[in-house]
Amino acid sequence: MKLFNTLTKTTTEVTALDNQNVRIYSCGPTVYDHIHIGNLSSFIFADTLRRVIDVSGNTTKHVMNFTDVDDKTIKRALESGSSDDPKSALKNVTNKYADLFLRDMEVIGNDTKSVEFVRATDNIE
Repeated sequence: MKLFNTLTKTTTEVTALDNQNVRIYSCGPTVYDHIHIGNLSSFIFADTLRRVIDVSGNTTKHVMNFTDVDDKTIKRALESGSSDDPKSALKNVTNKYADLFLRDMEVIGNDTKSVEFVRATDNIE
């Protein structure tokens, strides 16, 4: 399989770096509101790419992030009117929209069980 490499501006053969294990990292949503079809198109592409790699005899490890702390998520948490402490209010908002995102992904047929989801706050104390 060949893909266009935006760094080198050339078409590049996709090869597994480790035996037949291909690793994919794709950006996920900023979880402060509902996603729309424009957002979904990039997630559909990542899901399709993972499926094509799997069908070609390789195995994949696909990781996608939730951006769960930034200006938009903090603003939405403050707007929520929650009496929780700021960290809890942020977590409530981002958990809600992460769950809605996963539901929407399943509704359109994306395989969320084959993706490892990580959160930006997983790496912040």
